[in-house]
Amino acid sequence: MEWPHDDLAARGVDLKDMGVLFPFHKVDIYFEEALLSLEKSIDVDINLILINDSQNKNNIGIAKNIFPDLTHVFTGGKRGYGYSLSEGTKYLKSDFIALMNSDDLISPKRLALQVQSLKNSELSISKVKR
Repeated sequence: MEWPHDDLAARGVDLKDMGVLFPFHKVDIYFEEALLSLEKSIDVDINLILINDSQNKNNIGIAKNIFPDLTHVFTGGKRGYGYSLSEGTKYLKSDFIALMNSDDLISPKRLALQVQSLKNSELSISKVKR
């Protein structure tokens, strides 16, 4: 998918780290593909916070192969989406936060476009349109 935007970093857009909250319960067929699409993000450094709401700690290996420096939060299992997000926010170190689910695929420029949108406005939330 081509995005009709030029290189944001080359235009002098000051991009900071982006914290990505990624809660999951089960590792399904889309989990690895979602992480790989996140890894392809450009013009932004990702601080991935993976929130495991299952009782299985073994399924984290897929993510660690892609993001060796991820922060892994283990909730103890079946606490729910809201609880998972709340726990994940405790580990954020970034001014900007994105949410991603285990079945999401993102454009390589999604996070950078969201940062740019937030920096150029007084918004506290943004959405990227295709």
